[in-house]
Amino acid sequence: GARELPELKTLGMDSGKPPSMEQAPLSFLTAVVMGSAGLGVPAPIADWLGVQVGRYLDPFIDGDVEPQLYEKRSAGLFMTRLERAWKDPAVSTQELEMRAKCGASNKLPVSPAVALTAYVRHCITKMNTCMGFSAHIPGMGRQPLGAGEQERHVKQLGAALVAAIGRDFAAPHRSIASLPITANLVTELAQAHLRACVLYQNELSNALARANMEGEEARRQERMRIWGYSS
Repeated sequence: GARELPELKTLGMDSGKPPSMEQAPLSFLTAVVMGSAGLGVPAPIADWLGVQVGRYLDPFIDGDVEPQLYEKRSAGLFMTRLERAWKDPAVSTQELEMRAKCGASNKLPVSPAVALTAYVRHCITKMNTCMGFSAHIPGMGRQPLGAGEQERHVKQLGAALVAAIGRDFAAPHRSIASLPITANLVTELAQAHLRACVLYQNELSNALARANMEGEEARRQERMRIWGYSS
């Protein structure tokens, strides 16, 4: 069944200590997806992992892979892809130096749980920003989907993401600590993230409207000054 997500204010971020993956995996995953916590690995490793996740998933999400090539392009486990990428010598000098500084020039310094967390985060956040809003409307921007369309989107995302995890991760690696990644969990996380995106968009729209009003008033005052009607 569906798990109730923790309230964001209870995730322990005020103390500066993000939730523990091992002790509170649901809070940890929620905080990562909502952007209030990192992956719990050094920043260079987190950045590298984010790039690898995007390189693999984005062509599918963006529709750049033809359906008949899905199986070929997704063959093999994601952890194997990461291990191969980490050992690839044909990379920039900066990446080679980063590997050496991490003290893991040969051994992949990313656990399956961390890789899965990054994978889930990328799928939810990118699919919501791409599919949770309408096409751009001049003068209005991208408007959020209606409630019914949002519900259908997050349910489809939940089912699709769990199916993708089943293809890309070995059975023992489909959980984050004690937390299995289920369709219901993904749906709940996607709903929470999309709701936050919509609220943030509203805040930006309101701020822009206020700035436009203040700018218009400033221009009016300047016209009055130029015409000699105000000092």
